[in-house]
Order: sequence, then structure tokens, then C-alpha cells
Amino acid sequence: MRGQRYTGSLQMMNLETQPRLRLAGCLLVSAMLSASAWAGVDAQAQAMVRAADLRTTKVALYAEDLQTGQPLISLNADEPMMPASNMKLVTTAAALDTLGPGFVFKTELRWADEGVSAVQATKQGGPATSNAGATPVSTAPDVSAVPAAAGGATLVIHGDGDPGLGDPELLALANKDIEDLLQSWVAAVKAAKITRVRRLLVDDRVFDQEFTHPTWPEAQLSNWYCAQVAGLSFNDNCLDIFPEPTRAGQSPLVRIRPTANFLSTANKAVTITDASQDNFWVVRRPGTNDLTYWGKVKSRRTQPLAVTMQDPPIFFTQVLSNRLIEAGIPVDGCGRVSPDEQLPAGRVLHTIKTELPAVIARCNKDSQNLFAECLIKRLGFAKTGAPGSWENGAAAIRLMLANRLGPQAAVVNIVDGSGMSRDN
Repeated sequence: MRGQRYTGSLQMMNLETQPRLRLAGCLLVSAMLSASAWAGVDAQAQAMVRAADLRTTKVALYAEDLQTGQPLISLNADEPMMPASNMKLVTTAAALDTLGPGFVFKTELRWADEGVSAVQATKQGGPATSNAGATPVSTAPDVSAVPAAAGGATLVIHGDGDPGLGDPELLALANKDIEDLLQSWVAAVKAAKITRVRRLLVDDRVFDQEFTHPTWPEAQLSNWYCAQVAGLSFNDNCLDIFPEPTRAGQSPLVRIRPTANFLSTANKAVTITDASQDNFWVVRRPGTNDLTYWGKVKSRRTQPLAVTMQDPPIFFTQVLSNRLIEAGIPVDGCGRVSPDEQLPAGRVLHTIKTELPAVIARCNKDSQNLFAECLIKRLGFAKTGAPGSWENGAAAIRLMLANRLGPQAAVVNIVDGSGMSRDN
């Protein structure tokens, strides 16, 4: 399961010392049972750290009595250190404080030009644009080439920064999967009696267009824990790859979830019989969703190999366009709402909601980087009204810390929400 394989939080810890550190934590918690037990706990804690033989690992500890404010443990308490995945605790605390525990993400599908002629909608909005990394659905021409007189509806997917949209774990809680989610969107279009879609657009302007943080390790950007961060997410912004063996010496069968037959793939892998040689990997060409399969496959994989997708909002429009076409509803083109484009509000056809507590639980329990990164950008949008970014999101977190803990807390260096960056 994505989220449980992340090892970033271990970068400052000697793995051999984990059991002893956990034991120390349990002893410290048990010491809270009585006030008298706190006597000398600072010395005990420091002795435990020394006994753990952490070698060159840096350690900082601080604890205080919440009723009296009295410091109980203080070891290098003011030493700046990388929080790694502990950064998620700060980000999610800020989300609860700023957005509130009752906050609900809402991703909407709107019929933008209902009641407005196609000509009027075109004059108000202009042609859709998409970034260089996106390619249109193979069955649809460039939307800018579609004349207004061609007719058909303009549908707009309004992103709200929800990282849980299409998340397999959250869907499973509702006994649904990715295809169930997609078909609910198709059903909404059918229910509106729309028989042709001229433009299928995504409005992801709730966030900026910086999908990956510049301080994240470049060589790891295809790994699921470096999933791109966008105003509309889908399936954790990853492609799930399932290889299956065929005959020895032949290429394995490779399935992709969600199904996306418009993707460009090259299968360089081979089926084998020797289990000791069983390995399989995927390379995604930078800036595209072009995939190449490599390695050797002996066994059918039940757990996916997750590869990050390029430009998740555009990818979602491509997948939804594909499902609409399969359902007999032609789609002439898909793309992104341009920064200054103004479209009529239209009518809401479909809404997907995700409650903030569910996002926070998934984020912290499974160490889901994407969820934390969406939260920091959503904080920036909530505070400024400008597209959420790592910069205005970090400012929002520092403001929360200053308000809650005092101005000295605002000096922390925050650059992302998950702790993936080593600059935190």
C-alpha cells in the first residue's frame, strides 16, 4: 500500500537503535503517571540516549508539563534539525487550526455554458490551453480547432486541492474502486442528457503549476512518494502497474490502473521461469507519461508498482474523456482553463467530497507525502486567495505556529509539507 513504504523519516536515525528508542519513549510516557516520578527524568532521558549508542546521530529532546509549563526534559532543545516525516504533524496541525476540523474538499463537475450559446461561451473563455507536458486524448482533436458552431457542452472540472480524490484506500472504505468513481462522473453527464462534449476542461487554479518541489531528489521523481502536487489529484497522482508473466521468453502482460489506452508504452521486459531473477521496473520519460517496461517477470504481481504521473489534472481529463467516449458521448477536446479565463458558473452536475479528518488520518497513519503537500498548498490558498504554493503555504504554517506558540516559533524553516525536502 502506498504510504507504508516511505523511509524518509529514517534518514536521521540509526535503524539498529529503534527498539531502544521506542523503549525510552514508553518509559518517558509511563513517567507521566505521577508528578513525583518526573524528578530526575531529564537526567534519565539523557542517560538513555547515551546508552543507545547512536554514534554520530544528532538528538534533540524537549518535554514540558502542560499544566505548569515547567520544562521536564531539555537536550539540545533549540538545535535546528530536519523533521523528515514528522513535518506532517506540523502541516496537519496547521490544517486543523486554519481550515477547521469540519472542512470538506469539494471537487465539482460543472456544465459551464448551460443556458449560454456556444458562441458566447467561446467569446468569454477563448480556446482551452494545456501545458507542454500534456497530450490530448488520441480520439480528440485540439480543442482550439473546434469551431463554436460545432455545438456540444463545455464541461469544467473544478479542483479544490483534494488529495483524496480517487485514493484507493479511501475508496475501499466506501467499497468502491477507481472505475466506480469514474463511472459516477459519466453517469452525471448522462443524467444531464448531454450527448456531446465540445470542451472538457480542468480548472486547477486553486494551486500553482509547480508540481514538484525543486529541492526534492531529481532521481526519485518517478517514485510514488514524489507524486506531483496539483490542484486536482487522482489515484494518488500515480499510475499503478501490474505485470503478469506469459510464456517464457515473451513479453509479460502489463496492466495499468486506471486503464488509459491513450498512453504510449514500450515493453522491453521478458517472462522468465527462474524466480531468483524476478525483477521488473518502469521508466517514465521526464515531462511525459510515456512508459517503458524493463526487467524480468516470473510471478503475477498483486501489489502495484506505482509510478508518478505527469500533470495529474490533464491526465484526469484524458481518462474521463476516454470513459465518456466509451459511453457513446463524443468529446471534441480537453485541456486546462487558462489563468485569466472566465467561464459562466453554470450548473453543478457532480460533486466529490472528502472530509479533512479522513485526509489527515491517511496522511499521518500512512505517511502519505502527497496529502501533506496538498494541505500546505491549500493552506496558502485559504490564507491568501492566490493559487496555493509552497511559499504561501509555508507562511501560513509559520503564522499558525506564531499564534499558538509565540513569535519565536515562527523562525522555523519550512519549505514543504511532508518533510521530503532536506531544507526543512
